Amino acid sequence: MKTNLLQTSFFQLATFLLFSLFLSNTGFSITYTSIADGSYNDCSIWDNGCPNNTIQVGDTVIINHVVNASSSMNVIGVLIVNVSGDFSTNNDMETQIGSTFIVDGSFGLTGELEVNGEMFNSGFSSIEFLHNDGYICNSGSITCSDRVRNHGGLIECGGTISTCEIDMENNASAEGVTGSIFAEISEQNLCCDNPNNPDPFDELSGDWFIDSSNVSICILPLMPDAGDNDVSSTCNDSESFIDLNTLISTGSDLGSFTETSASGAFDPVTGILNTDNLTPGTYSFIYTVNGYNSTVDESFFEITIFPVLNTTSSFTTCENELPFQWNGMALEQEGDYSVALTSVVTGCDSVASLTLTVQALEMPEILSQGTVECPSDIIDLSVEDVSGAEFYWAGPMEYESQDLVNAFELDDSNSGLYSVYYVLNGCESEVAQIELNVENIFEYKQFEFPNVITANDDSVNDEIEVEKYVGNCSDFSLTVRDRWGNQVYVQERGEPSFNGNSILGEKLPEGVYFYKLTHSQGSKTGFIHLLK
Repeated sequence: MKTNLLQTSFFQLATFLLFSLFLSNTGFSITYTSIADGSYNDCSIWDNGCPNNTIQVGDTVIINHVVNASSSMNVIGVLIVNVSGDFSTNNDMETQIGSTFIVDGSFGLTGELEVNGEMFNSGFSSIEFLHNDGYICNSGSITCSDRVRNHGGLIECGGTISTCEIDMENNASAEGVTGSIFAEISEQNLCCDNPNNPDPFDELSGDWFIDSSNVSICILPLMPDAGDNDVSSTCNDSESFIDLNTLISTGSDLGSFTETSASGAFDPVTGILNTDNLTPGTYSFIYTVNGYNSTVDESFFEITIFPVLNTTSSFTTCENELPFQWNGMALEQEGDYSVALTSVVTGCDSVASLTLTVQALEMPEILSQGTVECPSDIIDLSVEDVSGAEFYWAGPMEYESQDLVNAFELDDSNSGLYSVYYVLNGCESEVAQIELNVENIFEYKQFEFPNVITANDDSVNDEIEVEKYVGNCSDFSLTVRDRWGNQVYVQERGEPSFNGNSILGEKLPEGVYFYKLTHSQGSKTGFIHLLK
C-alpha cells in the first residue's frame, strides 16, 4: 500500500501551454475557436476552418458555444471548453499521453471517456463511464452514471465525483503521466446517490491509495478531524464577539459546535459567541465532526472572558491639596476626567471616569476691634460662623481656642498676632490674622521724669503733666517737697498738674524741689529745678 500522496500541480499544464504557444509561433500548430453554436463538424461555427475529430499534437480547439460532436473524439493536442462553452458527444472519447483536456464550462458524454493525458475540470462534466489512466484535477463536479475506473491514475484538486461505483487498480502505463503506477484519489468528495449505500468504492485491487484525511463520502470524511483543542481568552468589550470557527486548527467546516457551559450568548449555528458585557468566567465548547460509517472526532475549546471595568467615581478635594493625583494624572482643577487603563494580567482595557470637585474655602472673617485702651481691659475676639465648620485660634503665650467668640484680659504680655482658620469637610481654609494691642501701656522702669520746669506762663514747659507720661489707665500720686522736706504739692489722677505753685496756689520760689511718684508698678523719686 502506498503511504504518501503524489503532489501534482498545474505546473504540467503551464508547461504544456507554453509548449503549445511555441509551436503556434513556429507555424506548426492551429487554433480553432468556436464563433457560434452548432455541430462540431460544421465548419461555419469555427473561425479557422474545420477541426478534426482527432485533435493533433500542437493543435488547440477552444469551445465557447454549445457544440455537439456526432463522432468519436481523440485528443492528442488541447481541447478547451471555456466557461461559456457546452460540449457534448454520444460517442467515446480518448485523450492521449501528452494531451490536455480543460473543462471550465459544461461537458457531456454518453459513452466512455478514457483519460491517458491530463484533464482539468473546474466546471460540470457528465460522463457515463470515466476511465482514468492519467491525471485528473477535478475542482468542479463530475457525474458518472456507470462507473469510474481509476486505472493507475491520479484524481485530486478538491472537487466532487458523483457515482455509485469506483474501481481502483494499479497500471504501469500511467507512470509516465503521474509518476506512479498506483491508483490514487485525494481531496475529493465521493458520493453515491443510493441512501442505503453511499459508499461508491467497489473493486479495489493491486496497489492503490486513498487519502483518508481529505477524501469524504457524501461530505462525510473518511477520517473526521476536528482539529486541536484550544484555550483562549478575550475581554467583554462593547460590541465584541468571538468566531469559534477561526479557532479550528484544521479549517474544517464539516462539524458543529455545542456549548457545555451556559453563557446564553452562543449561537451554535454560526459559531459566534457574543462577548459584549458577557459575565466574566470560563466557557466550554465542543466541536464535533461526524465522519463516514459513524466515525466521530471532537475538539474542545475553553474561552475565558475577562472583565472590562468601566468605573465612575466622584471625589471632593481641598483647594490647598491640589494637584490631585489620580491614575498618573496631576489634576489642577475640578472637572470630569477619564483614562484608559490596560491590565497587565488580562490585557483588557478599562475606562476609569472621575468627577472631581474642588472645595475652595473662603478666609474666615474676624470680628474684633483689635485694640483696648488700657492693660487688663477685656478684648472680644470672634469670627463669622460657617455652618458645619470647626475653628482653630492661636496666639501669643500659647493661646489656643476653638470657640467662635472669645473674651479675655489683654495686656502687654499677651498682645500680638492672633490667627484663626477653620476645617470644613476635611478641608482647611486660609488663615486670617489680627494684631491685638493695648493703646496705653506705661513702662514705669523706662519712665524718665522731667527735672526742669520753667513756670513763667509762656506755655512752654510751664508744668509737669504726669498723666501725659503715665497715661489714662493707671492711678498715681505725686508728692513735691522743698529742700527742707516740707510737702509743698500733692497731685493724684484728675487733679491739676504741678506748675510751680504750692498746694495753696502760692507761687514757689526758684530752686530745687524733690518729688516722689507712686504708681501701680512702684515708685520713683528725684529732683526738679524750678525756674522762672
